[in-house]
Amino acid sequence: TMTAVYQSSLSQTMIKRIRGEAECAKLENLDLSNGFISPFCLHMIAKSIQYNNTQNNINGALFDINLSRNILCGVNSAGDGDYDPTGLIELLETLAPSRCLRTLTLERNYIGVDACKALGTLLETRNPLSQLNLKACSLTSQEIIEIVSKMKKNTHLQILNLGSNFLNANSLEKLGKSITEKRCVLHYIDLSNNNLGDAEAEALILFIKENHSLLTLILDDNSFEEKGMKHIGTMLSRAKNLESISLHNNHIGHSGTREIALALEKNTKLTYLGLQWNNITNSCIELLAKALMQNRALKNITLIGNDFDDSKAALLLEGSLVANTNHVNIDVPHAPIRPPAIALKDLEAVEYFPFLNAFNGT
Repeated sequence: TMTAVYQSSLSQTMIKRIRGEAECAKLENLDLSNGFISPFCLHMIAKSIQYNNTQNNINGALFDINLSRNILCGVNSAGDGDYDPTGLIELLETLAPSRCLRTLTLERNYIGVDACKALGTLLETRNPLSQLNLKACSLTSQEIIEIVSKMKKNTHLQILNLGSNFLNANSLEKLGKSITEKRCVLHYIDLSNNNLGDAEAEALILFIKENHSLLTLILDDNSFEEKGMKHIGTMLSRAKNLESISLHNNHIGHSGTREIALALEKNTKLTYLGLQWNNITNSCIELLAKALMQNRALKNITLIGNDFDDSKAALLLEGSLVANTNHVNIDVPHAPIRPPAIALKDLEAVEYFPFLNAFNGT
């Protein structure tokens, strides 16, 4: 039966390790990704963690938990199955008092509103969770609000991946209010592939202006049009701390590039700019070159997959040398085939997105 398959996916050896009964090193990293982990399995994991904590008088030994690509709430990626959040809620309640947990990955699981409420409650506690990956969890705007509205008191979360969900202006505003709290330490947010448009771009202005901790913002694979790019430009001109932004595959074209260029003339903090696959042509490059003549902060700009002449790349370099003591690293190879979303493999991306590999779904 299906239940038997789910139960067998969690071996007795693993249960013993979680319970602290196995004669081996203390379990600190639990990776059960792509393992048919069901609500019943989560119940077993939660009970085992509770047993371990009771027997060893500790508040949890686990540092990293990866449960990506499972059926945590009984529903698979195709939307088939009966929704049952009880196992995940029990696990989250068990993890809430932990003083060790650092990373929780729930990527590519349907978790639903009830589990989102439990996750929000966990974020309200003193739990030291610093990295939360909710990429492609089919989160609606309301479900995202259930999570982010509870982040106002959080003083530990540093990295949040909400890519490939269903954010809208309302949920962005709620997220913005949470991360503008002085106690917020969030420095990396992935909002890629959320079909964000003009209204969401406008919400990002306050989102960035009032925040004092955010360093990296991923906006790849969205749907910003001309008005939206004006808002993005305004956001960049007002950003006080933002160091890295990726706008990969937004098809911003000439008008969008113009807004970015105008923002670069005023921005004094941005060091990395990702503009891959954005229909950037020769006329766009001239705008960027002019901006680089005035910008003293930018160190890396990635333009893979655009359509401009090599002579224009040289023009960019000349512009950067006017204002920068060290020249801007300009990556402009013309790849013939568009790479998958968020497949940033160039060296500067690795340097300026140090946590990307844990969240890019590869």
